[in-house]
Amino acid sequence: MADEDDQDGAARAFEDMRAEFSVLRRGVEALPGVWEDNRPPDYTPNFVRIEKAISVFERRLAAVEAQPALKRTPEQYAGAIEQAGRGAVVAAVQRLDQAVRDANGLGQTMTTAIGTVRGQRDQRERVIWAAALGLWFGLIVGVAAFNPIVNAVHYVVSAF
Repeated sequence: MADEDDQDGAARAFEDMRAEFSVLRRGVEALPGVWEDNRPPDYTPNFVRIEKAISVFERRLAAVEAQPALKRTPEQYAGAIEQAGRGAVVAAVQRLDQAVRDANGLGQTMTTAIGTVRGQRDQRERVIWAAALGLWFGLIVGVAAFNPIVNAVHYVVSAF
């Protein structure tokens, strides 16, 4: 009986193992279908679009990085601005000095020309006549201009 029990136990063990292998085989056979159904989405089109966008971005960034403004330091810009300012000031001072020299020369030329054309006596007489004429004209214009104001003030004062 012990042999029979051993054979029955071995047969049962083989049957159990066969059943497990059968379950395992069905699982392995179903695996491709399950794998296909649960396959992760294909991200290739998204990756291609992202790659193109990054490529465009890289080209634009390379163009920006190639700008000479980004290659200079703030100290270099400060030096360039300072040098340009000095150059502008020096040029302006030189032009101003030249203008002053030209004006002085022109003034001396005019003084010489005026003194030569008329004597100082003639010039003095003409200045006196011009001042007298200006005074006379100023009095007439002043009286003509202030007369309406005086009349208006007189009218307002007499109304009180």
